[in-house]
Amino acid sequence: MHGNFNIDGQLYNPDEESGAVPPPEDFGLNAWGNFIATKGAFEAGLRFESYTPALLGYPAGEPYNGSGIGFRYARYAQDDLEITGQLLRTVQRAGVPEL
Repeated sequence: MHGNFNIDGQLYNPDEESGAVPPPEDFGLNAWGNFIATKGAFEAGLRFESYTPALLGYPAGEPYNGSGIGFRYARYAQDDLEITGQLLRTVQRAGVPEL
């Protein structure tokens, strides 16, 4: 088992000099961790993400909120053969018409 992680946090304060107004939340946090398990030619992994609440302006548009599995995958590789299956995050937007 191996992986990596990242945590970005910001503390928001009023800035009277620039006139910047802080958001309703005092703190923003974006964090993720990759977890990967390997056994012989087989590898599987997932990414756990947390936006509680997301950093101001991330992502542009509608911000993420909450925690969960961002994606997962399985991979088999041997000699010249490699098979990978990946499930990405899906988003439902009820008010957006289909193209």
